[in-house]
Amino acid sequence: MVAPGDDEDRGVRAGARRLLRELLEVSVRNEPQPGSDRDAEVLHDFRVAHRRARVLLKEYGKALGKPSRRLADAMRRLGRRTGPVRDFDVLAQRLGAADPARPGSGPNLLLEEIAGRRDAADTALIRYLESPRYAGLVATWESLCSDPIEAADDGRTDAFARWTLDRISVRFGRLAAASGAFDARTDDDAIHATRIQAKRLRYLLEFLVSHRPDSRERVRPIVERLKRLQDRLGAYQDLRAHAELLRVVADDPAAPLAARVEAVRRAAALDARRLRTRRGVGLALARFTGSAMQRRMRVLARTGG
Repeated sequence: MVAPGDDEDRGVRAGARRLLRELLEVSVRNEPQPGSDRDAEVLHDFRVAHRRARVLLKEYGKALGKPSRRLADAMRRLGRRTGPVRDFDVLAQRLGAADPARPGSGPNLLLEEIAGRRDAADTALIRYLESPRYAGLVATWESLCSDPIEAADDGRTDAFARWTLDRISVRFGRLAAASGAFDARTDDDAIHATRIQAKRLRYLLEFLVSHRPDSRERVRPIVERLKRLQDRLGAYQDLRAHAELLRVVADDPAAPLAARVEAVRRAAALDARRLRTRRGVGLALARFTGSAMQRRMRVLARTGG
């Protein structure tokens, strides 16, 4: 791995801070406001901005310094509050689309239970966004973006591009290793870890294009294929997460009995569907990390982005 010195640090910081500033603007623009009738995509865009920022802080943290670690930790805590709201939103859409509910039926009572839990999670999220802790997160983010930014160099001496290409190589290598190790014994946690690696790789590729627009045509086919892999991994993870949420309802004695019974049935159906998709996940991972993509990655590294 490239270990940047003072000059390298300045170039990496300049690129990373510019991207952090852009993501801060997206976050502020999409910050959820009180009210359950808001557009669910607002929360989605808010979450994506924070996920991208967390990857940026992790991948360029050495150049950004200690404040980046504090900010990443704060974003991780925030993610534990935004995640349940989004999961309940998507689960409700899945359940409603699968079986239109009749008043008083098990499916209807389950949807009501999910809606209640979603509203409780949303209330907790809004309370956190109005707290001093969230204000501190935003203040740290603004401080990282507002510090004097050195001018980045360009061309073959572009430190940010070289650092990004190095991180792209690392993330692709980990995906290739996961593909080589994937078999019937690969557990859900390993598949989730692979999904995280794919997400980090995609964001790094997008960071590179944002910094070096001339790399767009070389990066575009990689991202298109990566999106297909992410769709497989994301669908698998959603099935797992939704089944777990349903089991929480099923195990809650305070929930209506008909809702608990329905939750058991739906969780079992999602588990069966998830197991049927495992082979597709392995095939998608093997296709993405195959020889054709390895050649594309070598060309990207050779051309400097």
